[in-house]
Amino acid sequence: MAATELAGGSEIQPPPPEPDASTSPETPVEPTHPDAPAPPLGPPPPTEPAEPAPSQAIELTSLGAFRQRGDAKAYVGLLLGAVIDYKAPMPAERLAGRVAVVRAPKDLDLASIDAPAQIDAIMAAVREAGALGCLVLTGDDGEQIERFSASWQRQVRRAGGAEQAMLIEGLLVADARKPIQAALADPDTSWVLDLDLATRSYEFEANNVLGRVTGRDRPDEAVVLTCHWDTPAPELRELHTRRLLATLGAFFQLAEWSRRSTPPPYSMVLVLTVDAGLTAGQSVHAAWSANFGARTIALLGLDRPSVEPLPAVALSGHYDTLVVERATRVVAADGHELVLDEQLSMPSLAPYLRYPGLVMTIGAPTPAQVEGLELAAADDEADTGEDAGESEDPPEDDRFAGLQADIRLLRNMMLALAAGGR
Repeated sequence: MAATELAGGSEIQPPPPEPDASTSPETPVEPTHPDAPAPPLGPPPPTEPAEPAPSQAIELTSLGAFRQRGDAKAYVGLLLGAVIDYKAPMPAERLAGRVAVVRAPKDLDLASIDAPAQIDAIMAAVREAGALGCLVLTGDDGEQIERFSASWQRQVRRAGGAEQAMLIEGLLVADARKPIQAALADPDTSWVLDLDLATRSYEFEANNVLGRVTGRDRPDEAVVLTCHWDTPAPELRELHTRRLLATLGAFFQLAEWSRRSTPPPYSMVLVLTVDAGLTAGQSVHAAWSANFGARTIALLGLDRPSVEPLPAVALSGHYDTLVVERATRVVAADGHELVLDEQLSMPSLAPYLRYPGLVMTIGAPTPAQVEGLELAAADDEADTGEDAGESEDPPEDDRFAGLQADIRLLRNMMLALAAGGR
């Protein structure tokens, strides 16, 4: 892998005009007589210099945040596409071979903890359409763009993954929106992007961490609990730490119960990956587990950690009706409703979707998902599935109530899944 520091800037400008042969005809050479006088020596008489063409470049350095997730190189003359609204899937016929210029969706809040994941989802959709790069026109006044710029100054990429990345990704402030839209609205003018982010790189290695509880009946089939152990985005350090603590706490309880009593029918595996900001460890493990080790029948990750009591729990991703039934029982035991989202809410788990097996997240819902729901009281006992083991939880400290709730949720979901597989 390599880390990259970004500096410098980029600009868009119209390509230079093609030479016009009709305005520069060749002058025929007249034959000379042997007795004709020689031409005068010395430099030719001075001529009036041609007036330079007016510049139409738009300097973007101070108007956005930029990153290169593949090879850090300078590029000249990348053709820009017309400004379009973001929607999934993106129109390949308008983006293939170009740098896409996309208006941000109205619900994009760059101050939200979900903003980096939303940006990654936008970039992924544009990349799937065949675009060479993407510039997102936002309504931000610059404060949050500066935060992204500081975060993107240190980017990590997976060795050998450059062919999967776009040449440039950028977020532009609101002040850049009007001049760029006006420039690209002219159908008679083509605009190109020149970029040089003045990068430097170095290489390092990191490792995934795995743990396993062997199932008593189907040891070669496993339910996987996953989380990444690094914090690639400094502004999301608290979110990543909460996920890691909840994941470790849940699997510790699962391992202790299995050691002291009867393991579940299916194996349970803990995978702590190196995300590095580009799902590096997840991609490696997803490809490896498709051919080696226990076959993954279901994969679970904690999405939004609990920071306050909520009336519902959200399940997202690729799941079936049997999983929904089990998840409903688990969350109902704590007095919660289950809300469903068929769109996987964590793009970092997307590499697992390429292979067989269920891939899902569970956690606190978004404000929109709980609108109109009422907080209910929790039941005395939790239904955690077959062979759940001891069900007493340690007394909760109010400071860690959210963490304890997430540990309990992950533990009970894993037990429910490992008790019956798919």
